[in-house]
Amino acid sequence: MHLFILLIAMIMVLSLVITPAHTIAQSMTKPSFESLENWDAIKNGYNKERSTKFTATPEQIKELKNWGCDKNVKIFDGYNVSEEKTYSLTQLQNGITFTSRYQWQWFGQTFLPHQENLLRTRGWFVFEPDENSTLTNASMDYTQPADTLSESNKYETERNGVMASIWWEKEEYKRYPYNTLFLTTDTLMHTYYKLFSNHLQEWEESNAREVIASLVASQFEETKKLYNAEKSPTTKKIYGFLMAYWALPHSVLIPQKTLLDYYTDTWEDMTADEITKEITNRSKKIIAQLPQDIQERAQMALKNMLDGSISDWSQDLMEYFGPINDDVAIFQDYTQFVPRSHYTRSSLLRTYFIAMKSLMRHKFYYSRPELAHAALLLAHNLQGSQWQSFQDFHKAITYLIGDDDDTTIADLKWFWEKQWRKNPSTISIDQNIITELSKLRPQKIISTSYLAPWMQTVTEKEAKQQTDWFVVFGEKFTLDSWLFDLMTAGEAEKESEYKMPKQTAMIIPAILDPNDVFARGAVGAWMKKNNATPQQLSYWITAWYQADVDAMTKTLDLNKNIYSQWLQTLTFAKTPRKNSNQPYFQNDFWYKVKELNTMMGSYAELKHATLLYVKQAYAEVGGWWNSCVIDILPPSLPVPKGYIEPNVVLMEKLLLLIQNTNAFFKSDRFFEFEKVMNDVISLTKKQVAGIQRTDQEFESLRLMYDRLSLLLSKQKLIGQPLLKERRTSIIADIFNSENDWPLYVWLGKPMIIAVAINDQNGSRVVLGPIYRYQEFYDNNPHIKPKAGRLTDDERQEKIPTLTKAQHRDLLGVPLKALINLR
Repeated sequence: MHLFILLIAMIMVLSLVITPAHTIAQSMTKPSFESLENWDAIKNGYNKERSTKFTATPEQIKELKNWGCDKNVKIFDGYNVSEEKTYSLTQLQNGITFTSRYQWQWFGQTFLPHQENLLRTRGWFVFEPDENSTLTNASMDYTQPADTLSESNKYETERNGVMASIWWEKEEYKRYPYNTLFLTTDTLMHTYYKLFSNHLQEWEESNAREVIASLVASQFEETKKLYNAEKSPTTKKIYGFLMAYWALPHSVLIPQKTLLDYYTDTWEDMTADEITKEITNRSKKIIAQLPQDIQERAQMALKNMLDGSISDWSQDLMEYFGPINDDVAIFQDYTQFVPRSHYTRSSLLRTYFIAMKSLMRHKFYYSRPELAHAALLLAHNLQGSQWQSFQDFHKAITYLIGDDDDTTIADLKWFWEKQWRKNPSTISIDQNIITELSKLRPQKIISTSYLAPWMQTVTEKEAKQQTDWFVVFGEKFTLDSWLFDLMTAGEAEKESEYKMPKQTAMIIPAILDPNDVFARGAVGAWMKKNNATPQQLSYWITAWYQADVDAMTKTLDLNKNIYSQWLQTLTFAKTPRKNSNQPYFQNDFWYKVKELNTMMGSYAELKHATLLYVKQAYAEVGGWWNSCVIDILPPSLPVPKGYIEPNVVLMEKLLLLIQNTNAFFKSDRFFEFEKVMNDVISLTKKQVAGIQRTDQEFESLRLMYDRLSLLLSKQKLIGQPLLKERRTSIIADIFNSENDWPLYVWLGKPMIIAVAINDQNGSRVVLGPIYRYQEFYDNNPHIKPKAGRLTDDERQEKIPTLTKAQHRDLLGVPLKALINLR
């Protein structure tokens, strides 16, 4: 409780600025609990008796005769077949009356007294479905149809069929009173993530991987020719090193045809172990072509890349010329090479991930003259069609993610032309050249693990200079990674006196929106719980860093790439405070906490989708059929009247994000999602304007889930069964603390929000899914520390081992607060 006491104290000292909002013509007051039309059905289920009179048509009688049915016709009433009573054709011709019930649909949800009290007093609450609830068992992913995911497997607990259970089925006689869908912004943002992730995977499998495979193969062969022709011993040794450099990703990138042929022959994708075996066998032939003195080091580097479970520098390829830096010990973090996120879903993506990490994490440090020399030769040698192909690929990733935070090939080519324009053998590297190289594109984010001689040895600026480098494919600068770098300092850095060595992901919304009192208070409470010093707390509370943030954001064009636009969109997940025409629940302080959870949930999905390319900051160290059955379906029930979470500003930002994303992918599914969003925005504007909606509009809202789910079937070449891929419990590592503990953001099965609505269409309770945002460090006692990085699969294997209390302990601060709300 002391965490939340501190939180409230911090909130009291923070100011609140009201921002302008879209116009809402009519406010909504909280309905009385007694007026809610469907709460009893939500709590207890729906069980209504019906009496039906039925007379068979001549056509039906004729069809039954053709099937040989005379006295044994059974009735299917929409739910089951009457096994006890049968009817003759004569009875059906004369007409029959029978009594049955609408299906007993019960959530199996035990609502606690404090939850019902919250509905009475606040008008809304957040809850977690019980294990035996139909909300748990319907499906794994709340944007996939339940009937496509009925297969029971170990991933079943990962995603509740929340949306499927609320929407349930298309039949009009199954419109139950509790099928009042609350179309949340969480659902819309999650749909965008799934579409983006699916299309990115397809592009990487079919396009990006082929570009990189062609590049590394051609550069390996070209460098081998240059090595054989070179006369200068110094330059020849550097060419030998470059051969080894290209040999690593070349070994990893098993030819596309080999992987596709394997799948065609077996109808199974290669397992991780089979991929490792294939790469190891392939590498023997490639590494055998290297100079003798580097073969063993290349083999060890490749082994470490494939193991991904150790951090070492003595055997790193980049130490071939000797220690990289005399002042600090820089070492290779091989855990970064572990395929994770969506890159575990096919052999094409696994090998692409490892190869790209080789091009990103094997760094040509300027502190070694030989590495600086090698970087310049590598850039100079990339010419012609391969250079053009690489530029096109680089441009595409830049559009999706952002600019490099490392010196690029283009930077070195420009430097080459400016400095020499001569034969490569005439290059001489001195301190002046190294100084000029380091000025080309100084890194803003440290993404290297290093050890200094003792605590508080270097400043952050000095650390960035001492770990400056060139990489073939630069990791991308993103504003959130820079914020982690800005707000943390490892023990070697002098700034550690007033900066934490690790941080919570809540710093992102807290800094991007300084007026977000809950996020700011939550970060302060988190720091206090994690033993922040008075100086560290003072640095946070007094916002000494804000000038740096303002200066940085002024230099950035945040509309240049999809990643930044997605991050910007999330800042609109929270509606303005205390707008008199805002629906009552959106003016509730604690509803802002729910909206903050929405932001953090979508942020976790952003990090999961883009994990490969973003620079990660480091603080160092179907059914049956019976011909003698006749269908007599129940009459249609009234249309359940759902509701859309009224955040038009966010929806319009999301629509723009969808359009800009589709400028890259050019996909029919994004075009269809754009249509869906236009319809949702139109309905929402009617809703907030106080215009009564028609039954047809409410039915379109009830079935909105069906439109969304049709967008999300995966297009793929090979890989895991679709059932397994549709689970969307995800985990992404986004930052490294001082002891190399990754900070993970994690989404599990969704929570549910229940909101009492009172508008022109009546008083009712609506239900919708919201993100379950969780975060933890790799040293968390509930998640056993391991060598390497947690993947989606490994994280799911942890689930059965955790108690309910441990699950709750991993919840992010917003959900903890909402669950504990009384």
